[in-house]
Amino acid sequence: MLGAALFGFWWALLLVSFASSIGATLAFLVSRFLLKDWVQGKFGNKLTTINQGVEKDGPFYLLTLRLIPVFPFFLINLLMGLTPIRTAVFYIVSQIGMLPGTAVYINAGTQLAQIDSLSGIVSPGVLLSLVLLGIFPIIAKVVMNFLQKRRVYSKWQKPVKFDRNLIAIGAGAGGLVTTYIGAAVKAKVTLIEKHKMGGDCLNTGCVPSKALIRAGHAMHEIKRSQEFGVSAGEPSVDFKQVMGRVHKVIAGIEPHDSVERYTKLGVECIQAKPRSFPRGKWK
Repeated sequence: MLGAALFGFWWALLLVSFASSIGATLAFLVSRFLLKDWVQGKFGNKLTTINQGVEKDGPFYLLTLRLIPVFPFFLINLLMGLTPIRTAVFYIVSQIGMLPGTAVYINAGTQLAQIDSLSGIVSPGVLLSLVLLGIFPIIAKVVMNFLQKRRVYSKWQKPVKFDRNLIAIGAGAGGLVTTYIGAAVKAKVTLIEKHKMGGDCLNTGCVPSKALIRAGHAMHEIKRSQEFGVSAGEPSVDFKQVMGRVHKVIAGIEPHDSVERYTKLGVECIQAKPRSFPRGKWK
């Protein structure tokens, strides 16, 4: 900001941009070759996060840190020196990443330098510059999120049109909840199940196992009845009746997970085994 007041916007942008990037790179090199142990001991708890980010996104992660300063810049310079990132890459990314923020501060400096009275403090140019200082990190975050999404989806071919908003494979607990939520927000949803609605949870897992456990719990309580002053004969198990109750419990829940109910909710239910085709198409 002082540089802007002294040299004007463009000269200050040129001088400050290169000075800050060169200074950051010098700190980076000092950390890498001279202060490695000190930096590791002082800020080692933050180095894991930096390493994971560099390993995952490389220079893009550094660019994000420059535009959205999660860590103070001096700390970024020191910690980056302990990562495998190349010096040239660090300098170039820093030069580019710090340029927008530098321009915002220099613009504020040029506006503040023009104030020659108290009324100048509330001039539109000064107020706009101060507002821009505040909202720049928010703008940078939105831009970086947009770029991140483009990087993620760049390897996928975008369809010309979408026949459905959501396809769930398997009508188990996850598929049922997902399609229920999708239908609730009026999305076009398809649910594919090759066997029974409800999946393992309803038909072979959660529900029948809990029904069996309940029968075992009842028998255990009968065996302990004398502890509570209750007399009962020796219990016996009719496994056919136990399994009959298990199927009854399943039948009581089935309507909640049925094709009929989900069709009424607006979900297209298909009984089939999905197969993948080239170019990401499903059938």
